[in-house]
Order: sequence, then structure tokens, then C-alpha cells
Amino acid sequence: MIRACYVTVFEQSQEELEKYLYDLFDDLGAVYDKYESTPLNPSNNQYELTAYITQNFEFQLTVHWHSSERSYILVTFDVEMAVPVEPFQLEKALVIPAENYFQKATLVYNSYGDERSKRLFPLVMNIENALREFIISIMLKKYGYSWEFTIDKYIEDAESNSEIYQINDDWKDKVKYFKSLKEEAVKSQKNDYPKYNPLFMHWLYYVNLKDLVDTIEIVDFLEKCKVDELQGRNKPVLVSQLTFASVVGKEERDTITNKIRKLNLLRNKLMHGRYLTAENEELIKSICEELKNLIVQSGHINNFCQFHGK
Repeated sequence: MIRACYVTVFEQSQEELEKYLYDLFDDLGAVYDKYESTPLNPSNNQYELTAYITQNFEFQLTVHWHSSERSYILVTFDVEMAVPVEPFQLEKALVIPAENYFQKATLVYNSYGDERSKRLFPLVMNIENALREFIISIMLKKYGYSWEFTIDKYIEDAESNSEIYQINDDWKDKVKYFKSLKEEAVKSQKNDYPKYNPLFMHWLYYVNLKDLVDTIEIVDFLEKCKVDELQGRNKPVLVSQLTFASVVGKEERDTITNKIRKLNLLRNKLMHGRYLTAENEELIKSICEELKNLIVQSGHINNFCQFHGK
């Protein structure tokens, strides 16, 4: 059974509320019982009306509310359906017609959308953490345990020698942002451990998915500036001289960063409780599979999927 819930407010009398509900039921072609006095449900002590509606799909609508002497009555629309229906389809079938009588109802729960979110959350979380492992592993292999101090030094050099390095304003802003990002992440890490979390986690676990893109790009950019300067700008910087591009290939590195940016938009919707569409789900699966092939299956990090039976 698929369930959904919407809430809105009614600012007139209960008598007007009941009249508008019956009018809405009629607009929807609903089958319902009409009462002279709306019955009170003893289980929740709320007034309640139920209607059975057939649009492109069938659903049961139960509307309930508490009696209120105040000017605002909270009205809840509970929906039950036997077949899966995309949340936006239910929006068209119920919420939009209801706007003829009520303030726009707010979706607060949809079990079909909720189940999709539950499927996608571990997939996105695993890829996000795989990217963190990818960055940490690659940097450790290139610079050893002091890799973070090396990058800090690169940033310091870039800020001090932006003209010598020929860094444009766009990259100046990116370098400045990354420096601030890292400082805030380290600050959060120190505030968290061990006071609130006895498990020490790397500062990359305190940044967002988009910030992982910035990390990959900033590292290769700063290295390019440094190598170019050391070579006296007399010859081109080779892919083999850039940490991430040398490991996965320049095109593959750019594919990884572009895919992460696309994934980040959907990731934020998911993490903030916004329901995704079937197209969104397929895109997330496609991106995660491509990223897995680029960084996991290629052997750059451990195959985390095997720990989840995949």
C-alpha cells in the first residue's frame, strides 16, 4: 500500500471547510458519504471525511482536522493507493485541484518516494566515501603522510606568487575557497573529536561531495603551476606530472569531476528529504556505476561494494 500525506491550513469556519471539501470531492468525481454533521473519529479525536477517487489511478482520500476556536484549522490529507504512483502524478490529481478551495497543500510524506530514497541513499553514500578514499590513497602514494602539508605549501606559494604563476582571477577565487574550506573542515574535525565522536575521521569526511571535486582539481592545478614555474615555462606540463591526471588519465579525471558535479545536485535533493523521480534514480545509478568503474574496478581503491554483497 502506498501512502502519502499533505497538510494545509484553513482560515474560515468549520462549516465552510466541510462545504469546500464536499465541493472538492465532487470536482474529483469522488464516491463518498455526505453527513449533516461530520463524524468525530474516536481514535484520534479528529473530524474525518473519506472519499474514493478514480483519476488515471484509484486512491482513497481521508481528510481530518481538529476542531479549533482559533482562526487557523490545520487540515491533513491522507492518501492510500494500491499501486505505485509517482509523487508528481498525485500532485496533479489532488493538490492542484484542491487549490481551488484551499491554500496549496504541502507534501510531508510519500511512501513511494521514501522507498526510492532509501534505495539510493546507501548507493550515493558509498560512492561519496569511495571518492574520499580515492583522494586520500592517491595523495598518500604521491606525497606520503605529509601530503596535506605539501598542498598547504602549494597554496601558500600560489597566493604569494599569483602573478609569477599566471593565475587568473577565477583560479585565485578557487584557491582561496579551497583554503577556507580545508580550514573549516579541520576546525569541525577538532570540535568533533574526541568530545562528540570517539572515532577520529579525516577532514575530507567533513566536506561536501562538491568539495571533493574542488580537491581533485585544485591539486592538479597547483601542481601544474609549480611544475610550469620550475621548468621555466619552456615546455608543456605533462599529464604524468599531475597527481590525479597521471593516475586515471586526463580525460578520465575530467569525467570523474563532471560526473560528481551532476551527482551532487541529486545528492543534495536526496539528503534534504526531497523526493526524486524515476529519471533521477536512473541517472544516479548510471553515474555511480560509471564512477565505480573509473575508481573502484580500475583498482585505485578497495572494492567497497563487496562489503555490501554487491
